Amino acid sequence: MNDAKVYLVAVLISFIRVGMQILTKAAFNTGMSITVFVFYRQVIASLFLAPIAFVLERKRAPPLPFRVCFQIFMLACLGLTVYFNIGTFLMTIAASALSLWMVLQGPVLKAYPSKLLFTTLQCLFSTVQSFFVALAFERDFSRWKLGLDINLISVAYGSIIGIGVSYYLQSWTIEKRGPVFLAMFMPLTLAITMILSSFLLGEQVTLGSVLGGSLMVGGLYSVLWGKSKEHVDI
Repeated sequence: MNDAKVYLVAVLISFIRVGMQILTKAAFNTGMSITVFVFYRQVIASLFLAPIAFVLERKRAPPLPFRVCFQIFMLACLGLTVYFNIGTFLMTIAASALSLWMVLQGPVLKAYPSKLLFTTLQCLFSTVQSFFVALAFERDFSRWKLGLDINLISVAYGSIIGIGVSYYLQSWTIEKRGPVFLAMFMPLTLAITMILSSFLLGEQVTLGSVLGGSLMVGGLYSVLWGKSKEHVDI
C-alpha cells in the first residue's frame, strides 16, 4: 500500500507540473515578464505556506543550524530561482540546476526532516533572490501589475498548487524513495504537457515529438519495472 501511495503521489506531481507549465506558457503568451512572474509566484507561495508551517510544525520542528539554513538557501537558488528564471533561455543549465536540486534535497531532509518548514524556507529564500533578479531585468514597473486575467490565475496556481503543494509532495517522495525515483517521472510530465498543450494552446505537435515522447515514457516504465523487481528481490 505504501509503495502504491508513493507512485500515485509521483504521478500527481507530474500532473501538477503539467498544469503549471501550460498556465505559465499562457501567461507568457500575453507578454508577462518572466522574472516578475517568478517573483510573484514565490511571494504568494511563501505567504501560503508560512502560516501553515508555523501552526503545524512550530512545536515539533528541530532547531535550524546555520549550516542547514545555508544549504536550504542554496537549494532555493538552484531549484527555484535559477531553474525558473534561466530555464526559459538556457535549458541545459536549468536542467543541471534542477537535477542538483533534486539530488541535494535528500541529505538536507535527513538533517532537517520538517518537510513543510523546509519547503517554506526555500520559498522565502527564493522570494528574496527572485526579487533582485526581477529588479535587475525588469525596470519597467508597469509590467509588474497584475490584473484579473490569465496572468493572475497562472501566478495563483503556480504558487499555491505548483509550488506550495507540489514541493511538499516532492520532499515527501524524495524522503521515501530518493531523488532518482522522482526524476524518473519527468518524461511523463513532458509527454502529458505535449498532448495537452496541443489541445489547449494550439501548439503544433510534430512526429519527432511524438516518437521522442513515446521513447521517453517507454524508458520510464522500463526503469520503474526494473526498480520494482529490485525492490522485491531485496
